[in-house]
Amino acid sequence: LPRDVEPIRISAHVLRRDWARARALIETFGSERYATKSVMTWAYADGLLGAGRFREGREAVIAAWRAASEINLVSVRGLSVLARGWIDGRTSGKFVRLSCEQIAPLDRSIYHLPQMAIMAVETSQEEPLAGMVRDQEASFKGFDSRFVAEELEFARSCLLLVRGRPAEARPALERLAYNSILLRRHHVLARAYEALGMWKEAASEYEEVLRYPFRRGYLVLSVFW
Repeated sequence: LPRDVEPIRISAHVLRRDWARARALIETFGSERYATKSVMTWAYADGLLGAGRFREGREAVIAAWRAASEINLVSVRGLSVLARGWIDGRTSGKFVRLSCEQIAPLDRSIYHLPQMAIMAVETSQEEPLAGMVRDQEASFKGFDSRFVAEELEFARSCLLLVRGRPAEARPALERLAYNSILLRRHHVLARAYEALGMWKEAASEYEEVLRYPFRRGYLVLSVFW
């Protein structure tokens, strides 16, 4: 099969949790520097994290970061930084704020804003998300785009949660989550409901996240399932 088709195969192995075949497929690339290798390594790492295999997942995340750094694949570098930050914080019991160098692959594009927004909620850290929101608001001032408007609103709602104001975050999150296939929106809305003591509504949103396995990639990081 052409190299560009290989990610489909590794996704199948990850869904089956056939880690040995997934590793073997990545190893066929050897030391080759190729975007597909980086994407596949990340898919493998993300699958391990989603399965709760954090030790192996951390090693795979580092491998994905290295592979992406060799070819400057910003998307995988950014995801790897977030995943490693989350794992290290979870295992140590203390989340350390990401450095400017670490977030450099993420802070130039609005496509990475949802990733930082979820990370902020999960780690209860206002920065660097607040700064990213300010920068993106300035960059897209007067720009007419539903995508941009919704992602900025989502990020601002996440900031409200981090700042302990779930009641203010709730209306926008409910509007954004309504009929959305983006599981991150349901996930964060569930967090808001939890903060408000609305346990039944929170459970319903978490069920929405778990109901459709094929949509889980839209959540950005499997550790947030």
